[in-house]
Amino acid sequence: MEYEQHDRNKKMDMSMSYGRFAAMIATSTVIMFGLMYVNSYALSHAEFSQTRTWMAMVMGGTMAVIMMAFMRSMYKNANLR
Repeated sequence: MEYEQHDRNKKMDMSMSYGRFAAMIATSTVIMFGLMYVNSYALSHAEFSQTRTWMAMVMGGTMAVIMMAFMRSMYKNANLR
C-alpha cells in the first residue's frame, strides 16, 4: 500500500505541464537574446538587431526540440509532443 502511494507520487513528480515547459523555453530565449549584447563595447553600441532576434529564436526552438526529446517521459500527451 505504501509502495503504491510512493510510486504514484513519483509519477506525478515526473510529469511536467506544457505551460511550464513553454515558459522555461521563452525565459531561456529572452536571456539568450540579452546575452548576445554582452559583447558590446559600449552601451551606445547596443542597438536592436533583427539578426540577434532571429538567432535567439532559432536557439530557443532548437533547445525546445532537444529538451523534448530528452524529457519525453515527462510529457504524456503524444499529440502535443
